Amino acid sequence: MAVSIFRRGAYKMNIGEVILKLRKDKQLTQEQLAQAIGVTAPAVSKWETGSTYPDILLLPPLARALGTTIDHLLSYTQELDINMLDEIMADIRVICQDKGFREGMKKIQFYLKQYSNSEELKMRVISASIMLSYTMDQDFMEEEWDEWGNQLEKLAKEIVGSSNPLIRENAKVYLVTRCMEAEKYDEAEAYLDSIPQQQIDPSQLRPSIYLKKGDYKKAEKLLQSNLLSGIRNAEMALLSLTATARKTQNLERAFEYARAGCEIEEIFGSGGCLFAWEKITQLYLETYHEEEALKSIIKYMDHIREMDYSFQDRVYFDTVTLDCNENQGQVKGIKQSQLNLLMSDERYEKLRGYEAFQEAVQKLKEHIEAL
Repeated sequence: MAVSIFRRGAYKMNIGEVILKLRKDKQLTQEQLAQAIGVTAPAVSKWETGSTYPDILLLPPLARALGTTIDHLLSYTQELDINMLDEIMADIRVICQDKGFREGMKKIQFYLKQYSNSEELKMRVISASIMLSYTMDQDFMEEEWDEWGNQLEKLAKEIVGSSNPLIRENAKVYLVTRCMEAEKYDEAEAYLDSIPQQQIDPSQLRPSIYLKKGDYKKAEKLLQSNLLSGIRNAEMALLSLTATARKTQNLERAFEYARAGCEIEEIFGSGGCLFAWEKITQLYLETYHEEEALKSIIKYMDHIREMDYSFQDRVYFDTVTLDCNENQGQVKGIKQSQLNLLMSDERYEKLRGYEAFQEAVQKLKEHIEAL
């Protein structure tokens, strides 16, 4: 009779995942592994899928065949439910904000080691590391960020084969970005091509059903969410078009794209095109229009003060509920990082000599201190 030692309360043994990984690492087939330890190939298959577990007496030969230890085979991690994941990410966020990004990285590594098989945790860590990068100290070295990026890339590659499509596709999106940064464009395109194209977005059709049913509140909420998503997509496209026009030396087009982004931000105040004001400032400086650059950089600082990711006072989005991670704990840090950039970036050196610039900076400082 097989002795099962693979489930203990809230803990889940991952022996099937360990066997599968080690077998593939050693380039063994299920048949070869089965033959080495005296069982059938279907038995190995069931272990790897978690349908059954190996008899305790098979652990020593199994460990030898896989070139590992029994302790490694019996490694287990606590199952992470959504509440535990939220608590972990909140802890990481607080540490980054209170003690800096380096300490936050240490805490991330602690949790990744403790819950080494949690794909959801790995996905969240990748996203959070990017969002929390504003908590880096001024002495944070570029080499440190590069090394951390390499670790995040490794995490993404560990989950890119996940059976969970959300985790899998998010990992691919991150890897596309990493490949582009490394100028590995063919590899980036290959990852992009492997992401399934969604032919129909249910959120685009669902409002029509709600309207027909007379459920107008649900229809309005979903339509506002769709509007916000569409605007942010348009804003990102305009920023990319601005960058493209600048690279091709077509400054007239660059101005048009940047102005359109500024106008969208003026109308909707979604925050997605906040940086259009920064881009148009840079364009004015490049074309020696200092007074216009001064006006736009002051406008940029005004919008930084207004940024809060809360849309309750905006008629276009007042029913939209955002992720609490986006809405809390990060806004002050983001504003501070933008202020630091305005005060240190060489591109704005000429503008810092204007009294109007310094007055706008002081207003922004006082606003941030009051948060």
